[in-house]
This record gives sequence, structure tokens and C-alpha cells, in this order.
Amino acid sequence: MPKARRALSWIAGCAVWAAQPLFSLILTSLTLLSGAQLNATEIEREKTILPTQIKAVIFDCDGVLVDTEYLKYSAWKEALSQHGVTLSLDEYAPLVGHTRRRILSSLERSKKVSLPETVLTVQNNLYSHLQREGVAPIDPAISLVQRLSQEGAKSGLKLALASSASRAEISCNLKQIGLENVFTVIVSGRDDLAAYKDDEGTNKPKPYIYIEAARQLGVDPSQCLTFEDTSAGITAAAGAGTIAIAVPNQLTKQHDFSQASLILDSLDGLFDNTNRPIDLLFSNNVGGQKTQDTSSNDIDK
Repeated sequence: MPKARRALSWIAGCAVWAAQPLFSLILTSLTLLSGAQLNATEIEREKTILPTQIKAVIFDCDGVLVDTEYLKYSAWKEALSQHGVTLSLDEYAPLVGHTRRRILSSLERSKKVSLPETVLTVQNNLYSHLQREGVAPIDPAISLVQRLSQEGAKSGLKLALASSASRAEISCNLKQIGLENVFTVIVSGRDDLAAYKDDEGTNKPKPYIYIEAARQLGVDPSQCLTFEDTSAGITAAAGAGTIAIAVPNQLTKQHDFSQASLILDSLDGLFDNTNRPIDLLFSNNVGGQKTQDTSSNDIDK
């Protein structure tokens, strides 16, 4: 079975096995949005590797819940201009999702320049100012979080947030979109991974942030559904063993999402088809052949 089709079969199988209606609701909707053609025979073949149920859903923040990447680009552009370095949006797009220090290193290599560490401080201060002025909510994702929070209170589904940003940045974003009291667990890649040691760093694309989120939730990573918008985020989520769902935005649509279990254009309308019986999901007429496959360059975070 092709990899993309096998992944979709795997996800749909979770819905079949789900012990509570909410899990079926989530995973049925995801598979319907993908437009994959599935059948019960394929699901039966995959049963030996399927988890029994999804116990938690973990969201990234920037690019998934809030549209902040252009603000970050603007801050980088201004900080670099103070040293005579230009930065186009096309040059910045492959770097989205990476830590500020890694972005700086990548820019130094590509621009063949040496920049002082103060660039990071200037960029951070510029971005913080823009962030406080207001961030744009990504409404479909926020609606999904709100619905999962309401349903999860009855079903036991846990919600977490795993962002490579600082706790201060995360808090500012969540307060602006009204989700500051929704998540059971919040993990900052910048502030909360001191217990993990790695010479290459511990933030995304390393898996530690999702390993830590699952640990704090008290669930196995394989029972976590994760939403990410960048290749670095998907690499981290998949590397931790979660079911990684990619939701690219305009700046990340060319990223490499080959490690994602599923790629969605948007979370808009996620629950539109949930009145359909589960058995219809596995008929031969569920949808078209769309199983998106991206093969662009993998950019490190």
C-alpha cells in the first residue's frame, strides 16, 4: 500500500476503534477532508498496528492558531537592514518554524555575512512590539480548539499546546485569541526543555517538545494527534511518535511534509460531514483521490 494511502488508512482505522464518539468525530472528519478512498478490507489489514484510541490533541501555536509569521518576517527584515542585509519574503519562507538562532545561522550562510548576536535581541524586541499591537487569529483552528475543549470535558480528551516560542510569547498569543485557559498542558521549546540534552539543540525539529507534552499529559505519544504548519514542526511531532497532521499556510506550503500522516489545506469545515455514518467512510465512494504529497526541500528549524 502506498505510504500516503497507508497513513490515511491508519488514521481512519483509529476512528473505527475509537472508544468514544468524539475520537470518531475528529478522525472521521480528518479523513473526509483528505478526500481519501478507503475500504473496510484495507482497514482490517492494518488493525495490528492501530492504536485503540486518541487520548490527546496537541496544537502548535504560531501559524496554526495565530497568523504571526509575517510579523516575524517584518522584524527580521528591519533587524537585518540595520546591518545592510536585505531579506525577501521568498528567502524567509523556507526558514519559518525554526528557532531564531538557527534562522540567523542560516542567513549568515546564505548571505555570506557575519552578524552580531545583538541581531537576535533587536529582532526579538521588534517582534514583541508588533505582537503586542495585535496578532491575527486563525479562526478555523480556534473553533476546533474550542469545540474539542467543550467535548473533551465530557469525553476525557486532553488538549495541549507545544510551541517553540518562549512562554511569554505563547501567553501573549493565547490571551489575544481567548484560549489562555483551555490547554491542560503548555510546553515552550525555548523555556521548558532543560531536562533534555542534545548538542544540536532541543527545540523543534527535535522531538523533545512533543515527548515532554505527552509526558505531562500522562499519555503515550502514539495516542496524540498533533497539528503543525511547518516541516520542522512535523519532523518533531512525527519523531516523537505522534500522529502528525500538517496544515500548511501561504509561507510554508512549499515545505517538506513527507513525514506527516496527513496534509490538510485548512481546518475550516472540519465537522461539516460528521452526520454521515461511520460505515460510509469506508465505502469506495468517500471522495476523490486527493492524498497530497509534497517533495520540496526540507529546511531545518
